[in-house]
Amino acid sequence: MEVRKGQEVRAFDVLVLGPFLVWASARARLTRGERLLLLLAGAGTIAYNARNYARTAALVGPSALAGLSLVRSDELDGSAIEHNYNLGRARGG
Repeated sequence: MEVRKGQEVRAFDVLVLGPFLVWASARARLTRGERLLLLLAGAGTIAYNARNYARTAALVGPSALAGLSLVRSDELDGSAIEHNYNLGRARGG
């Protein structure tokens, strides 16, 4: 389970790629349609990846991005079950 890498990509998309596309839509010498396309792509990138980042963080915990072992708690029949995933083992190490 390679969650950390996916979360890093999502964070990059939300913090760098999406805002760059929005900025470029206002600054670039493009047609109105091209600027609109960049604006929508940037806003969509931010919204989509921010939502998936939050969902994944809720499932595996904030340690996924920090590179620590992942702890996931699920409610099953009223009792909490903890699943520990070791990132090193998931990578084959």
